Amino acid sequence: MASVGVSLLSNGNATGNYVNFSGGRAVLVVIATAYPTTLKLQMLGKDGLTAIVVATVTTNGITGLDLPPGSYRMSVTGGSPSGIYADLASIYT
Repeated sequence: MASVGVSLLSNGNATGNYVNFSGGRAVLVVIATAYPTTLKLQMLGKDGLTAIVVATVTTNGITGLDLPPGSYRMSVTGGSPSGIYADLASIYT
């Protein structure tokens, strides 16, 4: 098994920028030092403006996903967010 990934946030505390992701079977890995914070994986819509919520995370963990190719970011809302790390990794065999 091999994986290719992108970093969505690295020691972040606010919504990140969109990054390109190749899609397919993937995992979202999130670690934050402060909760309650709501983190949302968002995909940029075809109109280039709309943020589409793909997954919502409120605790540290790993979430399995099937994603289309596109631009993705982590949206951060609520609480006192700090030390947020979020990675999206494509998994293929």
